[in-house]
Amino acid sequence: MLKKITRFFKNWLQQWKDYFQMRTNDRLTNKLFKAQIKDIKERTELKKEILEYIQSEFKVNPRSKHIPMNIRRQIVEGVYNRFRSRMEPLKVNVNYSLQFAQ
Repeated sequence: MLKKITRFFKNWLQQWKDYFQMRTNDRLTNKLFKAQIKDIKERTELKKEILEYIQSEFKVNPRSKHIPMNIRRQIVEGVYNRFRSRMEPLKVNVNYSLQFAQ
């Protein structure tokens, strides 16, 4: 009889511990998801701004395949000179094909 009572309370206590552990995990994941969504929004805004900069400053369509290599180098250097401080924390890179690399 005593074993049954102690087992009951052990199980009951473990269930509450599990419940509170799950609640804290859920809160942490919600915070992480919000931070990830915020990072994704900032990244897309920066990419749009970079594309607009390339189109307005260099008068070139960045998706075109027929851009000479020397102009591509100038574009990449210009992008890094202007946006480097914002690109590094968001881990956004522009390669010489004028694509966003990971």
